[in-house]
Amino acid sequence: MPRSSSITAALAAFSALTALVAAPAVAIGGSTTGDSGAGNAGNGTITVEVLIDDSVDAPIDPTVAASDVARQVAAEGGQVVATAPGVVLVELPDEAAVSRLDRAGSHDEIVVRDPVLVDVRPERLPEAPDELLGWLERFGPTTGGAEGYIGADDWHDAGFTGAGVKIGVIDFFDTRYWNAAEHGALPVANVTARCVALGSDCSSEFFDGVDRGGEQHGVAIVEILRDVAPGAEIYLGQAATTADYQILVDWFASKGVQIISRSLGSRYDGPGDGRGALNDIAAAATARGITWVNSGGNNGERRYYRQPARLTNGWVAFGPTGADTYLDFRGCVQLGGIRWAADWDLPAAQRTDYDAQLIEAPTGSPASGVIVATSTARQRDGARPLELFDSGYCPAPDSTLYLRLRHVVGDTSNDVIEITDYGSGIAEYTQAAYSGSVPIVDSDDLGVVAVAAIDPPFGTSVAAYSSQGPTNDGREAPDLAAVSGFTSAVYGSVFSGTSAAAPVVAAAAALVLDAGITDPGDPLGAYLRNHAIDRGEPGVDQRYGYGQFVLPPPPGSGEIDDRPAVFEPLAVPKRVLDTRPNHAIGPIDLIGELWPGETLELPVVSVAGLPTDGVTAVAVNIVSAGADRPSHVQAFPTGRAALGAFSNLNIDRAGQTRANFAVVPVGDDGSISINSIARGHIVVDLLGWFRAAPNASSAGRFVELTEPKRVMDSRRLAPVRPLVSGEVRTVPTPAGVDIDLVDAWVVTVTATRATDDGWVQAIPTGRRDAIAATSTLNVAAGDTVANAAIVPVGSDGRIALTSFFLDEGSADVIVDVTGYITSDDAPVSGDGKFVALRPGRALDSRRSIGALTDRQAVTVDARPIGVPATASGIVWNATIAGAARPGHVTGWADTATEPSTSLLNWSTPGSTRASSAIVAAGVGRSRFRVEDGPVDATSPLGHLVMDVFGYFT
Repeated sequence: MPRSSSITAALAAFSALTALVAAPAVAIGGSTTGDSGAGNAGNGTITVEVLIDDSVDAPIDPTVAASDVARQVAAEGGQVVATAPGVVLVELPDEAAVSRLDRAGSHDEIVVRDPVLVDVRPERLPEAPDELLGWLERFGPTTGGAEGYIGADDWHDAGFTGAGVKIGVIDFFDTRYWNAAEHGALPVANVTARCVALGSDCSSEFFDGVDRGGEQHGVAIVEILRDVAPGAEIYLGQAATTADYQILVDWFASKGVQIISRSLGSRYDGPGDGRGALNDIAAAATARGITWVNSGGNNGERRYYRQPARLTNGWVAFGPTGADTYLDFRGCVQLGGIRWAADWDLPAAQRTDYDAQLIEAPTGSPASGVIVATSTARQRDGARPLELFDSGYCPAPDSTLYLRLRHVVGDTSNDVIEITDYGSGIAEYTQAAYSGSVPIVDSDDLGVVAVAAIDPPFGTSVAAYSSQGPTNDGREAPDLAAVSGFTSAVYGSVFSGTSAAAPVVAAAAALVLDAGITDPGDPLGAYLRNHAIDRGEPGVDQRYGYGQFVLPPPPGSGEIDDRPAVFEPLAVPKRVLDTRPNHAIGPIDLIGELWPGETLELPVVSVAGLPTDGVTAVAVNIVSAGADRPSHVQAFPTGRAALGAFSNLNIDRAGQTRANFAVVPVGDDGSISINSIARGHIVVDLLGWFRAAPNASSAGRFVELTEPKRVMDSRRLAPVRPLVSGEVRTVPTPAGVDIDLVDAWVVTVTATRATDDGWVQAIPTGRRDAIAATSTLNVAAGDTVANAAIVPVGSDGRIALTSFFLDEGSADVIVDVTGYITSDDAPVSGDGKFVALRPGRALDSRRSIGALTDRQAVTVDARPIGVPATASGIVWNATIAGAARPGHVTGWADTATEPSTSLLNWSTPGSTRASSAIVAAGVGRSRFRVEDGPVDATSPLGHLVMDVFGYFT
């Protein structure tokens, strides 16, 4: 691929000083820094970027392509300096070697270009008119005093300061502005501060007392972080190129950073739909448990142009009508890029090619000007549909900078020209809509949070300068809005902008982690979205996102209600929530499709006959319907568990409907919280509740069988025939149990070999009125699904199964009995009472023992979660993750004999499947075995994850 020459200025070192001089078309730096000699690493070698993720005529494997690049570079006597998603930074001995790599690239469908700096320095522009200067200066530096506006001071009073939480700040810094009283201890190079440029360390620049432009900015960010989260540990970071960004994020991760705060503008590197190298780096960070909080951008006012391409004599005519081929700017120009994203996925031979010119001319006479910069990337040779200038530029007095776009080749009919300016702004034809379609802000990752600015901070309105959505693929942006506009000790005045708003949210996130109520990464991103006040248009919108962020009241000192409790079954299960509008049940504010990461707070106390006090937990069946992606659902006591620390229900493909039983402790407000990381709907059926009973009791206690018993298997036990749609079939009772002592059976119900999609329901015998009011499990054609249930008995002490399948289908059904809930006729005892715990994860083989093989058994100790050695049974949620082939899981007390039953089943390779189970315990432990049936393969079968929700005395 011939070398892209859109970037032609210098990048000798990240330390070069950018000067602002009122001279004709002076470059102000910001996109690149350094002396002339692009990509010169300072030792006579040449550094270039090789792009391997461009849209090309034929798809390529980036990993294979990166290996090919490394071999070619080695053959030229060069070396790979660093890599990032879709980008390889390489050092070559001379320009001849670069040219040979270019020619080799033309056969391998890669693009070679001079290095491009990712971030735009938050420059101060002293040559700008006074009124413009004031407007511009507000957009970078941050301020102090946000804690009162978002409720952080209440968290401080409650003892939450962010202690032990590590925040990485990506910005520009010079410690000449550092004040230990405001900013904490001075950072230490390569210990708490790191700068990377062209793969080399440049951390000394933080401490050399030279401001290369905007280096107060990062120190002001730290000031806000310290105000809101005074106990957090701060790590400073600065990176030049995309590959340097990857190095920096890897360093943050190695230091245990849990939150990244970034308040910088970036050049286009993707089509504005969440794709691009910087988005990939952020997504990889969130996958490692880091939450990335980013400024939403200040391009909503006079900084973003978007119009369909129109040509006049071979030049793009700007604006919706007319023949003006010169786009004029309000002062200095610092372009984030020129983009026509519709061509992004086209083969190179079908892309439109434009060339860009920046012209300085006497104000009002653009035709008499001179070209001061060009960008001539060759899209037909594989370059992205972007044009980038290497530097920013300021005009001389009485002059104006103008942009021209020359059409080189290609069909323009679908082209929409986008231009973002981080300088003084664009003089005409600008708009706010779509201005948020820039790297990171356009991310669709739940762990990435882009923040708009509420300015002034005592108001509720998003500032006009704040960038807005939608993204180029139609999603909402930004994610949140937060207050901005406080006095900054660094600047000695009031500053505004999304740069100030983002660290407010990042620091608040540190308080949340300090409180232990969510995990970092995606769960923390979801938590932040869930604590926003809806502003503007109802629901998620293009200005506020999910709303104005404020912290909720700090979590109280109250713990889970762990009083021993007896079970009170409902006569028949009752549906208490269905968010589907056509089947709406439950509080009106919970009806409607959930957004990814949304948490519903469902009141359960005083619902369906439950008393107002004494309820420690509820038994529910939770259904996820129509999830838009593989995902999981959590159910937990409101305010009393960590988001992301466990799961109740897993969905392994989009569109799936799946149910799982759960015993959920109740929060101190009488609610349970349900969180889904997918867009979709939630259904909740209430089976009963646990009532605090400190004294010995007869009814409501759990009695586990000595060994779980299989009482129904339509494949092998009479009647040997599947359960057909609409049939009601009585379930036999296990031998040796006096049914007069039974109020409800604790069972695992499995459906397998289903001919069509449908559901199976367990009900008391004789209660046909309960049919179809709820479901126990949902199954797809050909699938195998298991679910636990506590099912009240009919007058004969038995339960029954019924079903519905499309096209009058059927499925084989299996029922295993784990134990039973005692009736009033049972002996009085203190055993078998349920004790709720703060849900927690006892085993995750992905992070410990590795994938389990066929017939491998593992003992899982629940004592670290709070289960005593004297417990008779444990409420587990078992999940198989990434199953290699069909199989099942069996569970039993660690000290007992293994039964011939199962508690979790799956029939599809690649499945991630969960099932709740009440399993007998021995010395606080249960034992689990995974099996693949008759296959008996020796390769790993899958990972096992075990979560604990409580135990029985």
